[in-house]
Amino acid sequence: SGGSLSKPDWRRANVNKFIKRIYEEKKKKKAWVKFGISPFGIWKPGYPAGISGTSQYDELYADAKLWFNQGWLDYFSPQLYWKEEGPQRFSALLAWWESENTKKRHLWPGLNTIGVKGVEDKPTEIRGQMSTIRQILGDDAGEIHYSVDGLLKNGAMYSAIQNAYQGF
Repeated sequence: SGGSLSKPDWRRANVNKFIKRIYEEKKKKKAWVKFGISPFGIWKPGYPAGISGTSQYDELYADAKLWFNQGWLDYFSPQLYWKEEGPQRFSALLAWWESENTKKRHLWPGLNTIGVKGVEDKPTEIRGQMSTIRQILGDDAGEIHYSVDGLLKNGAMYSAIQNAYQGF
């Protein structure tokens, strides 16, 4: 009969089992190998307050908050591909994910170096996001840039990021 779970809950439960199993099996066989995920940056609209957009929990059936809270990852890189101003405020999302880091895993936000939508000066926005990361997570924080094309095909972006690292 499919059990007592709704179809979305059943999907999430199976994905949760899969993530947990990967983490546990990897730890048993090769504990030094790091396992991480780069999920969509919004867990649910309203988390944190004022955030709107697609819900990874309800629409993608991914409970990345649970995985992060349970420590089923060695690192976590939420795709925070939005500008600072707007309904998906970069700093609000980053601070919220940091507050969810109950197991103190590596938190390396994903930045969109190809181009943050709705921003005229993309290199300045990304450099500002890198500064925000260090303000919220500390000076030894890092980030993951998507994608290398954003650096190789945009000299201004490459220079902004290169110069940003000199200041940190």
